[in-house]
Amino acid sequence: VLTEVFIHVLRDGVRKGILNLGIGNLDAIAANKRFIDKDLNRCFGHRDHSDLNSEERRADELKPLLEITDVLLDVHATIKKSSPFVVVPRIGHPNAKCVEKLGIPTVISGPFITPPLDKTPTALRDPDVVVEGDPVHTATFVDSKGGVGITIEAGHLENPETSQIVDGVIAALVDLGIFDQSVLDERRVPTVAPKVLESYLKLIPGEAFRYTKDWGNFEEIADGEVIAYEGDIPIYAKGDSFIIFPKRQEDIVPGEECGVLLKK
Repeated sequence: VLTEVFIHVLRDGVRKGILNLGIGNLDAIAANKRFIDKDLNRCFGHRDHSDLNSEERRADELKPLLEITDVLLDVHATIKKSSPFVVVPRIGHPNAKCVEKLGIPTVISGPFITPPLDKTPTALRDPDVVVEGDPVHTATFVDSKGGVGITIEAGHLENPETSQIVDGVIAALVDLGIFDQSVLDERRVPTVAPKVLESYLKLIPGEAFRYTKDWGNFEEIADGEVIAYEGDIPIYAKGDSFIIFPKRQEDIVPGEECGVLLKK
């Protein structure tokens, strides 16, 4: 995606504004790993320590740029199999309208995208109360500074749907006025009115959290179905739901988000 956009910058120039292109986790890419010490996209929020790991140092390098960013398009791949989807916590932001140009039919939004600053396990908190968020992601960090963060999940990391994503990103940049409309002459990107799925529960595990099964992205959950336990306390779906970003049991870290429930 980055290469294709850069080619357009060299060939056609930037019509207006400033376009910054970058790679997130340079050290991990050099090591051919997803991360060195910690997922970079969990390193932009509150910290209670000063001994920084590799990703936290990289996050601090990126923060000054993200603080002045109006629109962030952050392209990711999912760990578990999934069709492409978009995450836009501030879907009502005027610049978020460009997501319609991405050609991706599913958008995730809502206040429960941002993990809570208070790391009390989900099973021990009132699920209907939206607490102060901790902007740990690139997108939620940009949101916290007044911009709009748009995360494009391009599909499973072993087989991301790259060509579709490239065309959509370029169409979104045209919509934002970065590129001239003429750059779309060689591309076919359908404008779609995406279905917006609202998040309603962020799963924060404690020491005794365990899923009832190895859930997949967008797997359906029936109203009242138990999806996990915290010790002997069940965690239920509230209405027919989907789950996204469910971590594998071996990857779950107490206090760090391990899944999100969406209204179906």
